[in-house]
Amino acid sequence: MRHDYCIKSENILLRPITAQDIEMTRLWRNRDEIRKCFLFDKIISAEQQINWFDKYLNQCNDLMFIIEEVAQLKSSIGTVALYNINKHTSDAEFGRLIIGEVNASGRGLALKATKAICEFAFNTLGMDRIYLEVFKDNIKAKNLYEKAGFYCESERVYEGRELIKMILNH
Repeated sequence: MRHDYCIKSENILLRPITAQDIEMTRLWRNRDEIRKCFLFDKIISAEQQINWFDKYLNQCNDLMFIIEEVAQLKSSIGTVALYNINKHTSDAEFGRLIIGEVNASGRGLALKATKAICEFAFNTLGMDRIYLEVFKDNIKAKNLYEKAGFYCESERVYEGRELIKMILNH
């Protein structure tokens, strides 16, 4: 979905993903410690990433952002998205959260990005509920989502791993 939303919060900026970002995001996403956290955990080829981006541009319910750290001269550090945006049910799925730059990890930037995009979903898009799924063994992410206000709604097993569905209401 082509969009021109930019979200500013504290020392981060969430800006729309562009074609120039897709190789950088692919490299982040393919790192072992990151891809094991995704339902689709296979290595993504450059061709697959280009195909994904082409499809993304035609989606009307998917907003993908690059997280930039403003204090570092707008250096790109990660990604975050809202997708499955449903205006009829006023809900959206949160995901694709990656802090890809190693020097940006552990500094609270993922929490800031999570809170910023959720506020955007509620206040700009008019959503009433945001949901996500996270593997139960991904303690770091689960704790981050709880700090952002998400709570556990249900659990299920996906390919032998426990998966938690978490909800944040407006």
